[in-house]
Amino acid sequence: MSSVESPNAARDFGEPFNATDADIILRSVENVDFRAHRLVLRLASPVFADMITLAAPSTTDDELKDGLPVVQMIETERALHLLLCFCYPNTIPPVHVLDDFSLAVHVISKFELGHAKHLVTSLLRAHVQEAPERVYALAWLLQSRELVLLSAKASLAMPVLRDRTPPREFEHITAYALQELLSFHFRCMQQVASLREGWKWVTPGSVPAQCHKSTGSHDRSCRCDYRTVSLSNGSQVAIRSWCQAYVDAACIAYQNEGALTAITRLTTCSAALLSAHECSNCKTEASVALDKFSLVLKTRVEDIVAEAATKLQTPFQTT
Repeated sequence: MSSVESPNAARDFGEPFNATDADIILRSVENVDFRAHRLVLRLASPVFADMITLAAPSTTDDELKDGLPVVQMIETERALHLLLCFCYPNTIPPVHVLDDFSLAVHVISKFELGHAKHLVTSLLRAHVQEAPERVYALAWLLQSRELVLLSAKASLAMPVLRDRTPPREFEHITAYALQELLSFHFRCMQQVASLREGWKWVTPGSVPAQCHKSTGSHDRSCRCDYRTVSLSNGSQVAIRSWCQAYVDAACIAYQNEGALTAITRLTTCSAALLSAHECSNCKTEASVALDKFSLVLKTRVEDIVAEAATKLQTPFQTT
C-alpha cells in the first residue's frame, strides 16, 4: 500500500534556497523548509549568530532532515523568504507593494539587518505619493529622517485627522512620532492661513501691476474695491479686491486639500476672475495677472512647508 503524505508534512521552498551544500534548514510556521548556510546567516545577522548555536544536530529524527539540523522559526514563509533574500548577497528581495515593505521592516528590525535598511529606504521612495502616511510610519521604524520629512510633506494631501481608518503601520510607531506629524500639519496650515491676513510675505516686484491700483489715468477708471496692504519692504499698495479674493480662495483650497495644484488651478481662480470681469478696466488683464501671482503664492507655500519640516523632530538623523 502506498503511503499518503500528511498535509502538514514539510516541503522545500525551492530555488534559490535549496543548495546542495547547505548546512542548516530554517522551517517556517507553515512547514516550508529553506536550506541555508550557517556562515552566511551569521555574517548577515548578529541574531543568527546566537540562534544557530542552538541548532546542533541531535539524535531525534524530527530535528533532522537529510542529515541537516532543522530550526523551527516563528516566521511565515513570506517573512523567511524576505529574510534570506536580505541575508544573501546578490539576491533581490521581493518587495513590491507596501504590505511587503511592512513585513520587510519588521524582519530587518528583528534580525538587526543594518545593511538592508538602506535598500528598503531607497525602494520606499517610490511609494511616498501613493501612501505617504504608511511610508511615514515605516520611515520612523527605519530611522530615516530624510524619508520621514519627504513623506510628511506628501501627507499634507491626506490629513491624519480625517474620518477614516488610520494605517496599520501606526500601531508600531510611538505617540511622539504621530504627534510630530500632527504638529507639522498644524504649523503648515496655520502659516498658510496667515497669508490671507497680511502681505508682508510679498515683495514689491512680485506683485503684477494689474493686481494693484495706481494714480495713473488708466487706473482711475477702475471701479474695483481695493485693500491697502504693506509689502515686505514696508511700502503700501492698493490691492484690488479680486486679487485678494484669489488669495483667500487659494489658501482655503490648500488648507482643504494640502496639494500645491489647488493653488494654481483655474477653478480656484474662477470667482476672482468673474469679479474682475465686471470691471471694464480689469477684465482683460486679470487672467494674466493671476497666472503670474499664483506662482508667487505657490512658491511661498512651498517655503512654508519646507520651513515647517525643519521643525519636525526625530531622535535620529540618519538618511
